[in-house]
Amino acid sequence: MAAARRRSLLLVALLSSTLVACTGGSAPAPTTPRLAATKQAADQAAAEYAKPGTSTWRVTDWATPAQLGGFTATSSVLPGETLRLHLRSKTPQVHVAAYRTGFYGGQGATQVWQRDVTALAPGAPVLLQPVTRTWTAAWPESTDISTTGWLPGHYLFTLSAAGKQTQVPFTVRSPAVVGKVVVIAQNTTWQAYNAYGGTSLYHGSDGARKSRAYVVSHDRPLDYGAGAGDFVGNEMPLIQLADQLRLPLAFLTNTDLEAAPGLLDGAKAVISLGHDEYWSAKMRAQLLQARDKTATNLAFLGANAIFRRIRLEPLGDRPNRLEVGYKNGDLDPVRATNPAEATADWPSQPMPRDGKELTGGAYQCNPVRGDLVLTDTSTWLTAGLNLQPGYRLVNMLGSEYDNIQPGGLTPKAIMSIARSPLTCVGRTDHADFSYYTVPSGAAGIDVGTSTWVCALQNVCGVLQIPQANREVVIAITTKILQDFASGPAGARHPIG
Repeated sequence: MAAARRRSLLLVALLSSTLVACTGGSAPAPTTPRLAATKQAADQAAAEYAKPGTSTWRVTDWATPAQLGGFTATSSVLPGETLRLHLRSKTPQVHVAAYRTGFYGGQGATQVWQRDVTALAPGAPVLLQPVTRTWTAAWPESTDISTTGWLPGHYLFTLSAAGKQTQVPFTVRSPAVVGKVVVIAQNTTWQAYNAYGGTSLYHGSDGARKSRAYVVSHDRPLDYGAGAGDFVGNEMPLIQLADQLRLPLAFLTNTDLEAAPGLLDGAKAVISLGHDEYWSAKMRAQLLQARDKTATNLAFLGANAIFRRIRLEPLGDRPNRLEVGYKNGDLDPVRATNPAEATADWPSQPMPRDGKELTGGAYQCNPVRGDLVLTDTSTWLTAGLNLQPGYRLVNMLGSEYDNIQPGGLTPKAIMSIARSPLTCVGRTDHADFSYYTVPSGAAGIDVGTSTWVCALQNVCGVLQIPQANREVVIAITTKILQDFASGPAGARHPIG
């Protein structure tokens, strides 16, 4: 009990020190345009922190996509741009409310907009490409929404009709990321698992792998997670913590990384959340360039990141709305002419380039369940937590896990913070929570388990994470976020 109390007091101290640093003292009057812009941004952030939170964003009775569903015409817009919402409903009148996610007094979101919209009845999914088994929702636009005055952030629409609700995640992306901690929404992974129309990149309508889609459309409502995919459980808890710490945040989606090279350059850190599996070559190149050229720190707060290689293609006149993922280079028609774009898994032929180059740890197996075992408690990540080697984070290992595989593309300066024994599909192995540094001065962290972000708020489904363990996870995550927000962590915390 005393140890748990000490950890609670430590977490309060960590949070308090950050809040004092961000709010204490009044700045002198600006004398240059740059200082004026900085003060304006600070005032805007302070006003945002003062907004009341609400729990009305939550879904209490989820409607299936056949009853009520929606999607946005693009995954993100810049502040002030118009967002196009497509929706269908069995009940013609739909109440649509938009929420910006964040801490907001622990409520998780604040409402920024609402409107009643008249919707057409749901129609049958459209088979866009029979050969690739690609289904789409060919729904007309229901309403235009101006985002004038909306801050960058990850948002949710909650749609309500006849007592049922569903959600649509979207992003108001940041115009600039220099000096900020970039939190990326994993929309390519959401769509890979989305089986609206009958097929996902995993299975067909009969549940078999052989009938899966090879290409999926982003013009579809998400058929799981109450319409929000993995966002609420595997991403929102980290967004709330980072916002509570009042860090300088920027917001992008996976598909935004298909933009011009250099989009991430100059960011203090990039945060990959709980389930970030599907990456294109351009997305990967953006991350590698930021780490090695501008010393951007990378934190992978999950497992199995950058494992599936995809290619993004246009749908009509809109870029990046089709997601190609054959998972086998021999099946992809582009292999003969452009093998670098063939969508085999990243570690596989014809152009293997394992994600461990960026993550540090490499994905191994699924499913597994066990405890995460701390083995090195002498580093900055656990300093002051009064933990000893062998401390167990109960139920924190799995269901997917990574471990360090020396050689190849694995960073040379790498160490394990937690090495946890396990058995997966009959094979004895271990998982690693890894930390690495690179010559640019940047650092990388891979927590090595998919049960990390959800543990921040104990929203891991049937799994129960003991409160004392959750406090440790929150404290370590706080250290990662605050330290990475300060610039090249590898220079401050070298290995060896």
